[in-house]
Amino acid sequence: MRVLMIGLNSGYRRLVDDNSDLELYVIEEKEIIEANAAAFAVPWIKEVRAGGYQQCDEATQTARKWHRDVGFDAVVPGMEYAVPTAFGLAREWGLGEPGAVATDVCTNKLLLRRLAHTADIPQPRFAEATCADDAKSFFKGRPIVLKPSNRRASVGVIRVDRTEDIESAWQETTLAGEGSRTVDRDLSWRFQCEEYVDGPEISVESVVFEREVLFDNITAKQTVGGRYFTEVGHVAPARVDDQERRLILAQVHRLLTAMDAVSGVFHSEWRVNRGVPHLVECAARPPGDLIPELIRRSQGVDLYDAFVVVLAGRRPNLRPVPASVASVQFFRPPAGRFVRLRGEDALAASRWVFDHEVNLRVGQETPSFANSWQRAGYYALECPDHAALERETRALEQHLEFIVE
Repeated sequence: MRVLMIGLNSGYRRLVDDNSDLELYVIEEKEIIEANAAAFAVPWIKEVRAGGYQQCDEATQTARKWHRDVGFDAVVPGMEYAVPTAFGLAREWGLGEPGAVATDVCTNKLLLRRLAHTADIPQPRFAEATCADDAKSFFKGRPIVLKPSNRRASVGVIRVDRTEDIESAWQETTLAGEGSRTVDRDLSWRFQCEEYVDGPEISVESVVFEREVLFDNITAKQTVGGRYFTEVGHVAPARVDDQERRLILAQVHRLLTAMDAVSGVFHSEWRVNRGVPHLVECAARPPGDLIPELIRRSQGVDLYDAFVVVLAGRRPNLRPVPASVASVQFFRPPAGRFVRLRGEDALAASRWVFDHEVNLRVGQETPSFANSWQRAGYYALECPDHAALERETRALEQHLEFIVE
């Protein structure tokens, strides 16, 4: 199978390594290739070509010429900003894709809100915002959230509790950046306001083939709290009873129907307020943060494989076998200059930890957790059940301590 990926995602490496008949071709922004040359000079990628896709159609022209020579079987968006380009090409070539409506609303949170409103799906009050005064008019004395409509990774998503804080929050939202992860050309961002909805947060990962939902997983989610919404922990599958699961999936399937989801993997996020799931947002791609690996280990379903198969127009043979519970916990060091992580040997010694890394150099300032790009590393576990997972997490946290100065 020849797969074209728009925007490199290294999460697919294991899938390529394990499938000798899968060839991966990548189109990436020239700036990103030049800034991360080693990431592209790897044996699991067949070939790399440069082409702009971040609010740009250069990649489309590159892909059309390449397709005539190679004949791609599927087009996969590796990154969020590549979703419109990837699925536009798939639609043009008659390959599997989520559908035009699903692609549009999953890449624009304001369009998603409008669709959910029409479909009567529970969600917060919302409005588009073009300036701080719009947000001030929207504020009614209860906490609100300012967010970009077409960004990713919680960049620029900020909670505001007081009207006097709106001006500075608006500046922070509109000026938020992603460093070298976005290209150095003019990009257009839209913004919106939403009332803050309290309650436990979950995500649902759904595999859809020709409008049939083949698989759903519910993941428990933890965010950093305070002004920001950066995710700092996931547990798959979440601990929910049968009634909660039915309520959550009823809303998820209602959303998929409303957006006329055709084929793909959908990652929707929800807050459960007073027993009712309220929509946060939805992506038309597998999630990040190791969630696909948590699902693969705990239930035997590979989201990356399922995604590629349905985008190639084939029905995946999914056989979920619940066998364990897996989680990823992101480190939360205090503010200061990083010296070392005390207790890291406990991670190496644990029979349940299958992966961990520290993304800090000695002397580096610890991150602010304003978005998902600002995190210090993680550890991931797989345990027999939720009780064992909670015990092991507590035991590890007692050993782990970030030393900063």
